[in-house]
Amino acid sequence: MAEITQEETTTPIARVSVADQVYARIKEEILSGKLAQGARVNESQLAKRYVTSRAPIREAVQRLMQEGLLEARAHFGPSVIELDHEKIIQLYEARLAVETSAVIKLCEAGTDEQFAALDRTIAEMAMAAEKADSGALVEAELTFHRMLCTFSGNEYLLRINDFLQGQVRLALTIDNAHYVDMKEVVEEHRAFMAVLRSRDRKGVMRALDSHIMSSLDNFPNPGKAGSTKG
Repeated sequence: MAEITQEETTTPIARVSVADQVYARIKEEILSGKLAQGARVNESQLAKRYVTSRAPIREAVQRLMQEGLLEARAHFGPSVIELDHEKIIQLYEARLAVETSAVIKLCEAGTDEQFAALDRTIAEMAMAAEKADSGALVEAELTFHRMLCTFSGNEYLLRINDFLQGQVRLALTIDNAHYVDMKEVVEEHRAFMAVLRSRDRKGVMRALDSHIMSSLDNFPNPGKAGSTKG
């Protein structure tokens, strides 16, 4: 049997593929709003802009469709997802289901160290709100809610959270724009943490439901006059 030489064992791993780079660039353009919701993703145009063949573009598009950031529209082709009111409701119901399971676990077994880590993330939200940095605020919010799933100890809850995260990021960007003062977002999370520390299972479930689902008022609803916070 041939032996693996030292030279072979130290061979560096191949660099990030072109498809990975294209995927990251398209995803960044979607999340930053450069590619607007509903915008068509033209593979030929992207191939020219990124100076590459259509193969890595097609692969990246398929990955983004699997993540739910792109969707196929009849006679239109791949396009950026449009988060209409019905999709937001479904997305937030999924968030609530996942995070409810997570916070129940935290009520039962959450540690002081974990609660302190959540507090530090809220402090990052406060810094972002003080600077009126909506992007940083959204990222800190996402981190906070991901930590709830991480600390639950259930890897499947974390995987589902990560799958939804791109669409949730788009939704939070819209949601936070309706706050007159970004500090209200911070106070909502502080109030939730106070209930979580009480380890009152039913109270925490009610608080989480209110925290997530009350945001639906901030999204346009064709069948009902919308309301905003402030």
